[in-house]
Amino acid sequence: MATDSWDPMTPLDVGAPVLIASGCLKGFDGVIAAIDRGADTVVVTVKVLGRPTSLAFSLSRVAEHLAPFGDQPPGLRYPHEETGKRDLLSLCPDADAVYRSDFWQGMTWFLVQIVRTGSDHRLIVQTLNITSPIQEKMRWATREIPLAATTWDDFRRLVEACDFWQLPYDDGHRVRGDKTRNIWQLEGCERDRYHHVVRSTEGDRADITGCCEFLQSLAEKPLHG
Repeated sequence: MATDSWDPMTPLDVGAPVLIASGCLKGFDGVIAAIDRGADTVVVTVKVLGRPTSLAFSLSRVAEHLAPFGDQPPGLRYPHEETGKRDLLSLCPDADAVYRSDFWQGMTWFLVQIVRTGSDHRLIVQTLNITSPIQEKMRWATREIPLAATTWDDFRRLVEACDFWQLPYDDGHRVRGDKTRNIWQLEGCERDRYHHVVRSTEGDRADITGCCEFLQSLAEKPLHG
């Protein structure tokens, strides 16, 4: 594919931001560091774990390996729905409905699920402390907390308010890795249907933020008494 197919609105110039579209770093953002037309090479600098890494691609096939940085076409459905559904239901296979979000607090990762099974409502909080000694196997700690039906109703109103089940999986908005960003995730399984929504934003809010913050507040209450 020739460079003529490159988006004419995005110059293929040194310093231009791009997305990696192939290989193990697919989806990472970078910056064009050099273009050598004689050697048919374009070099992109990508930060991996905070360290700059140089990647070389064929200039004549640039559109196979790079994409202009910016808003991407929305992904409507999570590409691994069956796997996601099995994982979401692994702790509560008989649940009528379950939703899950995650967040970090210090060096601890929280997975928070709100579950309805018949007339029973509960919160399942899993935590993983990544500061555990590397020679020890890190284990998830799991707690279950009963909830009032009114708490479930309050959460479901937030789900309906953001039209969760109609939202695209990924709204296509990209935030460059050198900028501060917030990432929001919400999964749901209800009436045997599964959906997963991810948002990456430079601002503080996204369409699913209210749902995610509600689950986070429930998880934090037992921690703080």
